[in-house]
Amino acid sequence: MKKMLIVFLVVIVVAQLGFANGQQEATQKSGKDSIMIGFTVNDFNDLWVTFVMDAVKEWDKENSGVTVALGNGQTDVNTQLGIVETWISQGYDAICVKPVEVEATVAMAKEAKAAGIPYIAVQQAIAEADAVVAQDSVRTGIDQMQAVAEALGGKGNVALMVGEPGTLIAQQRIEGNKKVLGNYPNISIVAEEIGNWQRDQGMSIMENWLQAGIEIDAVVASNDEMAIGAVLALEAAGVRDQYIVAGIDATPNGLAFMKEGRLDITMYADAKALAVKSLETAMELIKTGKAENSVISDKLVMPANVDEYLAIYNK
Repeated sequence: MKKMLIVFLVVIVVAQLGFANGQQEATQKSGKDSIMIGFTVNDFNDLWVTFVMDAVKEWDKENSGVTVALGNGQTDVNTQLGIVETWISQGYDAICVKPVEVEATVAMAKEAKAAGIPYIAVQQAIAEADAVVAQDSVRTGIDQMQAVAEALGGKGNVALMVGEPGTLIAQQRIEGNKKVLGNYPNISIVAEEIGNWQRDQGMSIMENWLQAGIEIDAVVASNDEMAIGAVLALEAAGVRDQYIVAGIDATPNGLAFMKEGRLDITMYADAKALAVKSLETAMELIKTGKAENSVISDKLVMPANVDEYLAIYNK
């Protein structure tokens, strides 16, 4: 029995030493051999975010002497805060945050600043960040709705599918949409629902609108996945050709639907540019202590230029 107890205690001590050595190795790597950057996103299950993550991983492989850790916010503010606090406690050299909820990131930025760690706000700006790499989401919403208004000939009924509540990008895209309609008195918003960026929710919302008999001429979704959901519901009802459908992001799925004549309008949101610029900005802050803010603009995609954007993903 004593022998078993001694063996058990030895195993515990070895395990503890191994854990301690592992922590020390990470610290040494961060301090001497490798720069450590944390990059947390709102949700690994968000399709467009997967392209951001792919770009982060590609950049990480191409840049020796730097290690990038990815963190999944899981659409939960406290989960993302916990990730950032862990990186701060581990002495990371810089932290990039694409937020679950933009207001919650103020506390994260302040904690990082107190620890002397550069904080980069990704996609959604906050004043407390050391640098911002943003998308002009109001402009995106304006350009998307302008294209819809022109396709409608300046009159008709529009239904909006909104992204996840709490995200500034969702608010700003809709804000941009509505700014345009101030110039078109004969276009009315007849429905507005939250679809949380999800295809299945977009499909369900569209089915409900059809069942309610709401007169709609155009569906304007804040991302491609919700727009695709709307398309699938319209196709199932046999009425797809009676509607204009617009999305945002120009994902491979969205572009494929456009190429097939099933999606009318989208906006190319450059996931790779957002990821790479954020990491380059992090490196500037680490090396020089300062970096300029950046804005990445989305671009209008229509059937006439869809091949240009399909080619980006086929490289």
